[in-house]
Amino acid sequence: MSRRTIQDARRLEQLDIAELYATVPVQNGSVRRRDVGSGTILSVPLKKPRGRYALLAWLIPFAGERTIELDALGTHLFTRCDGRRTVRDLIEELRTAHALTFHEARLSVIPFLQGLLQRGAIAAVVPAPGPCANGRGTHE
Repeated sequence: MSRRTIQDARRLEQLDIAELYATVPVQNGSVRRRDVGSGTILSVPLKKPRGRYALLAWLIPFAGERTIELDALGTHLFTRCDGRRTVRDLIEELRTAHALTFHEARLSVIPFLQGLLQRGAIAAVVPAPGPCANGRGTHE
């Protein structure tokens, strides 16, 4: 099965709903994680500026990493981004654990994952569409 990796939150928004639910979030292997109380602090390394921005980075100190502070729920969801669970699985887990509707859980999970993707803490693996089960060539 062919697949593509998304590292830009804007591209995630362009997926149709079936592709979005089948997407598998994967943690960025270079992220450092530090547990603090019931939450977690993620340290995401940043690329050094190149080209015309390199001079600016020389004048203004370059941080080298971005930190993301997660609460208990965010930590739980981040640990589930293991390369095996799909977005639909994460939504279902949250729905079951907190007695939510699928729609309520979806409204929490998808923006959270988009934020992690935008900040470089995760990537999203989108499987290539397979043959349609309905035999009409559409995923209806």
